Amino acid sequence: MYSTRIELECLGNHGLIINEFPNSQIVTANVVPQAALFHVSGFRSTSAPVTHMRMGDNLEEFGFPEIQILQAPLRMLGTSWLWERGSSTLFTTDSFNIDMFESPDDPIFRSNSDFIRSPDFIRKTLLQKFDWLALADMDMIKSDWDLLFQRVAPAAIAPIHGRVQIGDEHCQNVVRSFAKALFHDAC
Repeated sequence: MYSTRIELECLGNHGLIINEFPNSQIVTANVVPQAALFHVSGFRSTSAPVTHMRMGDNLEEFGFPEIQILQAPLRMLGTSWLWERGSSTLFTTDSFNIDMFESPDDPIFRSNSDFIRSPDFIRKTLLQKFDWLALADMDMIKSDWDLLFQRVAPAAIAPIHGRVQIGDEHCQNVVRSFAKALFHDAC
């Protein structure tokens, strides 16, 4: 299992998985000792191995040579994203999770940029999770954002919640809309 951060929505079920699959291995780029955070049966400590990787490493030793760990430009609690080079998929955490499902029958994928939310809506949604952004010096975050999206051009953006955005042009539009919302860019 790859753990993107130490929030319970990311690792809250690791204990249940470890109980069912005792040979589970957890991989993370977070420096916090995560095994102490797992809720395993009987309040016992877990002996599940946690392998700590560095930003920029790939997951080749775990059978995923095309997946690289990236530092998330918007982050709390040591957040990392994953980049799968073969499919050009960016696996994000909370940053791109604004295209939520309204019913169980909604499509999982979105490829039409006509449905991109307004920059104001995106900003308000992001500030609900990242309230510190309202007071942050955005120059460093913008620099990290720009560097990341100069290196990767996603054909799919797969957030932890909500719809997966697909298509080269659509994903570029999504990234531009988020940049406009975050940095008030005239994209």
